[in-house]
Amino acid sequence: MTLRKGDKGQEVMLLQAALQDGGFRLPQYGVDGIFGNETESAVKQAQDLFLMEPTGIADQKLFNVLGIENITSPTFRNNKISKPSMKQWVMAGILVGALAFAAQKMRG
Repeated sequence: MTLRKGDKGQEVMLLQAALQDGGFRLPQYGVDGIFGNETESAVKQAQDLFLMEPTGIADQKLFNVLGIENITSPTFRNNKISKPSMKQWVMAGILVGALAFAAQKMRG
């Protein structure tokens, strides 16, 4: 399942809550269940940070990074959002650091 601009409902609310929990701001509308410009911008920021193509369309890859279980699973329908483990955060940090180091080396 994907969520995109124009979508509405519980799934969008869960995405918005996970974005906010991850530090991606939704200052004007917050968690309102409507996938508008603000949510699209937050999704693009998250995708960019996690080295995904910043399309603004949320898919399972982004849900996984944000700690949302399979969107079609019964636990998702019951509003269960799992948080990334410390190991996942550490691994993400190591990856980002390695990429930054490689980019620095390539520049000169």
